[in-house]
Amino acid sequence: MKSRRIICIVNDIWENSDEVWGFNTFRENGYCVEIWRVGALTIGTKIWEKPQFSYPVITIESKKELDSKILKMSLYKPIYLFYFSESKYFDKEKALIKLLGGKYCNVSIGPLGSRDNHLQLREVMSRKRHWMDNFLATYNFLAAEIHKCGLHSKFEAEYENNIMIHTYDYDYYLRNQNSKSKCGKEYILFYDQNFLEHKDIINYGIKRRITNEKVYIKEISNLLLKIEMEYGLPVVIAAHPTSKNANLKKIYGSREIIYGKTCEYTKNAKWVVTCASGAINYAVLYKKPILFWTCYQIKNSDIYFEWQCIRCNILKAKILDISDNLKGNIQNYLTNPDNYEKFMNYITSNPNEKRLFFDIVVGYLNKM
Repeated sequence: MKSRRIICIVNDIWENSDEVWGFNTFRENGYCVEIWRVGALTIGTKIWEKPQFSYPVITIESKKELDSKILKMSLYKPIYLFYFSESKYFDKEKALIKLLGGKYCNVSIGPLGSRDNHLQLREVMSRKRHWMDNFLATYNFLAAEIHKCGLHSKFEAEYENNIMIHTYDYDYYLRNQNSKSKCGKEYILFYDQNFLEHKDIINYGIKRRITNEKVYIKEISNLLLKIEMEYGLPVVIAAHPTSKNANLKKIYGSREIIYGKTCEYTKNAKWVVTCASGAINYAVLYKKPILFWTCYQIKNSDIYFEWQCIRCNILKAKILDISDNLKGNIQNYLTNPDNYEKFMNYITSNPNEKRLFFDIVVGYLNKM
């Protein structure tokens, strides 16, 4: 019996996408996986990641090219998986798949987004019907209820095949339940977000958040020194995956820097420090106090401060402005883990779930 083909339609791929986005799980369950990168069509991607794994990867540069490939693939009857928090990017292509007798699913596995998702969800629920209701996905695999904000109508939002699961951060949490930090001592964890050189600055066409590096580095240095002096604990830096070591040393000096172990190190941290990293999901899961900081340059950049405020409002958190003087007591800015229950709804639909996201997905794909 020939393996059934899965076409994973993504903006781009990263070093660990094969694990995070289920490609390995699909292959282990007998599926043939092919990846189509469409970031040039959705977010204007200009810098592509180099594939780090053996799956076929095709970069698609136009809607015409995408439609042509869907037509050619119709003979093989693949399952299409669209990896987006909003399902509306490729409505016509999804309708074409259904008209050709094919099947597709939407996959939304990411954390809470940067826009007012609640407002979007209200708009969806106020729209009784949409033409795409005639071409619904076989399944919508959603990380949380709020991800229905990317659907088209109240009819689709109440669709019986909306499968509520959890975010990929919850997958990491499940994998790291029995892990232990190698730090060997108490520490405070700082979530680096690579504000100086993140490729999204180019890919998304947003203005650079940090325009004066010297001022930014001085403000971060003062914050970390204050934390270490007040608490008598070292600050460990959880590096962003896109950060280069040279820049990290320039910002954080001789402090310990860890890569790819943010979940593990959050579990064993005293508390964490962040501007608005998606990694706060780990802090919420492990009920760690969070210190949110901002600065003049962040507050005056694109939508990022809005993104931070959304998270802080849900967590009832104060934000420490490190561009002002740092004479206040940091303890007054730490979040209270008792306020995390509401935020948990953005991380998982079932706190008792022990299965990984794509283990659940495969069970449904096997029925198609």
